[in-house]
Amino acid sequence: MSTCNGLARVVIGLIYDKTNVKITMLVDGLIAVAACACIIGAFTTGISALYVVGAFCCGFCYGGVPVVASAFARQRYGAKKYPLNLSLANFAIVFGSILNIVVQGAVGGDNRLAVFMVMGVLSLVAAADVLPFSKKWNSDMKMLEGRKAKASGSSADVEAPETAAAAS
Repeated sequence: MSTCNGLARVVIGLIYDKTNVKITMLVDGLIAVAACACIIGAFTTGISALYVVGAFCCGFCYGGVPVVASAFARQRYGAKKYPLNLSLANFAIVFGSILNIVVQGAVGGDNRLAVFMVMGVLSLVAAADVLPFSKKWNSDMKMLEGRKAKASGSSADVEAPETAAAAS
């Protein structure tokens, strides 16, 4: 699993470099769905190879989380407060770990199949959530670009009178 975790950081980073944060999130989410599907399949069929594949996929999608978080924090909030924003984005991983404990408690702790079924449903919801997120992301990015254009336009307006005064 740790090898897949490390491999994911490179592969997910390459996917982000070639596409965008939305596609990268979708790929990571779909790998999480595949991980849960393989592990559920292993529990229901008794095919241990499915469990191994599911565990590798689980390590891979977990390794993609810091890459997606760093890409999101940098692209959405910029470089000025990047260390703080990245810390907050990575802190969100804690809630996934807590959710796992809560789910285990809710389904009876020893029922691993039920835990992975709940995680599978949550993975599907997370992957499907990329679509509404994409719409919000697009509108936010347009808003940020508008603010940047307005700010650079304002500084040009301020510089223009000074330039005109110096020229005369």
